[in-house]
Amino acid sequence: ENRLGATPQGFESLPLRHLAANNRIISRKEFPCGFSYMGGCSMLTLNLEFQEEYKRLDRLCKDYLSSAEGVSEYIRQMEATPWSNRLYVFTWEDDYKQLKHVRWVRNQLAHEVGSLNSDICTEDDLDWVQSFYNRILNGSDPFTIIREAKAKEALRAKQQAQARKATVADHPKPPQPKPSLWDRLIANIKKFFS
Repeated sequence: ENRLGATPQGFESLPLRHLAANNRIISRKEFPCGFSYMGGCSMLTLNLEFQEEYKRLDRLCKDYLSSAEGVSEYIRQMEATPWSNRLYVFTWEDDYKQLKHVRWVRNQLAHEVGSLNSDICTEDDLDWVQSFYNRILNGSDPFTIIREAKAKEALRAKQQAQARKATVADHPKPPQPKPSLWDRLIANIKKFFS
């Protein structure tokens, strides 16, 4: 029975029921002592916390990419990024594979029946989602790294071009030697007959 205010399945113990009644996801720090993530109720907690963190990441990606789809759009743009740009980010392949993995985990939790009490999600998955969220905020995600590297390259190229111009301006071409009397005489004769 899913009615508003009902205690969700898996939150039957008193401390968990109290936290669930306040519509809060229980973090690992608030989890009652003596429980581990390997039990059914603790898997539920881990899976729910993962889903909340994934939603935060998804919302941030939507804002970051100005898109209606968050993590999926981030993955699509990673796939469309030229290989030459991917070389700027040494964690590119790991980030790409991990984003696809956490999206798969989220889809399993959201769409498969009974998956909230299964061990689909791991603490590493949760930690990675939180870490990637922070990397986007701190400007150390793949797209920001590429953008900054390209900006540095453009600045370096501009500075090199300015340095070349300054070198040319500082060293004007030497004046051409005056043509000899003979060369001037021949040139004047050519002009006379042309």
